Amino acid sequence: MVLFHAGFWGTPGGFIGVDVFYVISGYLITSLLLMELQERGTIQLLDFWGRRMRRILPAGVLVLCFSLVGAAFVLPPLQLSRAAHDLPAAALYVINWRLAQKAVDYFAADAAPSLYLQYWSLAIEEQFYAVWPLIVLGVAILVVRFARGTAPARGVLWAATILSVMSFALSLYQTGQSGPYAFFGTFSRAWQLGLGGVISLLPALALSNLARRTMALVGFTAIVAAALLFTKETPYPGMAAIMPTFGTAAILVAGRVEAIGGVVDAGLKSPSLVLLGKWSYSWYLWHWPVLLLGSAIAGPANAFVLGLLVLLSLLLACLTYYLVEQPARRWPYLTRSPGRSVLAGLALSLGAAGFALLAQATFAQPRILLSTGVWLNAEAVRDDMSKDCLLSHEETRQEPCVFGDDPSSSRRVVIFGDSHAAALIPAIKLAAKKAGWQLLVRTKASCPSINVSVWSGFLKRPYTECDHWRANVLSELVTLDPELIVLANMAPGSPIDINAKRLAADDRRKALLEGEESMVTQLIEGTRARIVLVRDIVNAPQEPVSCLLENPGNEASCSWARRETAYPMGTYEGNPRIKVVDANNNICASGTCKAVLEGRVVMRDKHHLTASFAETLSPLFEALLNAQSQ
Repeated sequence: MVLFHAGFWGTPGGFIGVDVFYVISGYLITSLLLMELQERGTIQLLDFWGRRMRRILPAGVLVLCFSLVGAAFVLPPLQLSRAAHDLPAAALYVINWRLAQKAVDYFAADAAPSLYLQYWSLAIEEQFYAVWPLIVLGVAILVVRFARGTAPARGVLWAATILSVMSFALSLYQTGQSGPYAFFGTFSRAWQLGLGGVISLLPALALSNLARRTMALVGFTAIVAAALLFTKETPYPGMAAIMPTFGTAAILVAGRVEAIGGVVDAGLKSPSLVLLGKWSYSWYLWHWPVLLLGSAIAGPANAFVLGLLVLLSLLLACLTYYLVEQPARRWPYLTRSPGRSVLAGLALSLGAAGFALLAQATFAQPRILLSTGVWLNAEAVRDDMSKDCLLSHEETRQEPCVFGDDPSSSRRVVIFGDSHAAALIPAIKLAAKKAGWQLLVRTKASCPSINVSVWSGFLKRPYTECDHWRANVLSELVTLDPELIVLANMAPGSPIDINAKRLAADDRRKALLEGEESMVTQLIEGTRARIVLVRDIVNAPQEPVSCLLENPGNEASCSWARRETAYPMGTYEGNPRIKVVDANNNICASGTCKAVLEGRVVMRDKHHLTASFAETLSPLFEALLNAQSQ
């Protein structure tokens, strides 16, 4: 995980370290609970929770708070504000759900990574610790009461198996439908923890030492192969998670009875790895903020700088282990009273949440100062967007989305395209209202109104939903036969062929041009509408909101040079039913694109207009509607 987050070559699939951790954690925790159940006939819940809290919370809360203190000195205001908003969820160990929601939000997709990204896996672990003992104890009680003569462990095994199968099925489904919830979600990850529990509950297999060594070697190879072969494009967890998960399970099964010897056994028992294992929890906590904050200080980091940051995080882990982790686990005042341990743990988490509220009050309102002396709330600008009728990646059916004061008007304009089309809705809506037209919106995230199939980086598979939606809209437009159809898009970066292979650069351009011209031709032949293609807005090289925060009163320093955009590619001169309009003429006068115009921030991120500025473009579309009326 550390090497993966540091970006070192050779570990593109290092994120599978979490999967390994979950299986081992499920195995160990279930073994401890089963042992206590067999020895005492019950599970002392407060004692269990108290031990977990003493183990996890002191170091966890320490890193939470120190990370934000460090961030206050080095992170840009907007990123610092986001860190302050993430802190309560991290402190209460529910940040996995917050990250899933943020990742699903298309408009937050290009935001900087969270300062507390590493806490998502710990959140799932804590949720497991909170619920799993209750399930084990509850099943054991039911077995004793209603299935006399059956060992409680057998009932727990059945429960763990059923829940794990259900979780795995959910993981497969969500990976294809909503990747962030599959990756960060507790329910879609529970099967990995459950598998570890199942292994601890099954009787040990009577295998020869050679067979167990072979099993361990195969398991270790599967883990290493996953770390080397998987990439950020791998649909995950899904079926791919089977490799590292069952690889870890094979090692656990092989080593359950006694030491197996061999290369894997010797490697895992080496003193250096055992020592790193002791420090691993604190190292996992420290490595991410050290890398993030260190890179913010050093700028684009090379391997040498990243190596130093990794070593620094290891040093902090070592200090935390001996000065915080171990003393907290062994403090007699807490070890003698499970209740005090639980109360101390709750106090730590709530204290960190209180610190988060203070941090939010301090950092949560970064403001932009314009040269006119006007102050703007940076978060409000960043969220100044039009989400009217923009379908998510998974959706294919669009409900009626019509704007206009006169619902009986027979004059209809349609905006058709991706989120760049959606960003123009305020302008066209205002123009349609003034002209007495109806506006029909047909927009979908990352789905261009171009006849080309694309690969979805969000779904990590061919974007079939886009193909279905586009075909449905095209059929609808042929039926409606509107007077004006506005096409606006960001040229997709990953068109694919019929075999779902991503195209090379030359083939990509050819496919996009053919797909664009095909769509225009279909609309010309299938409707009587006039077709308007809106030239894509020139992307900003850096996030304008962050730039304006860093350069108060100096908007000129955040401007950028105008350049050609990739949509539209075709030339349509000579056809009176086709017109290309260019809003860049308003934004990039004299070849320089402005970050602020008419007192309004132009872009909410690198490539989406703010809704406030988009309204200033309404005369451009009003002229089109008026010309159509003549």
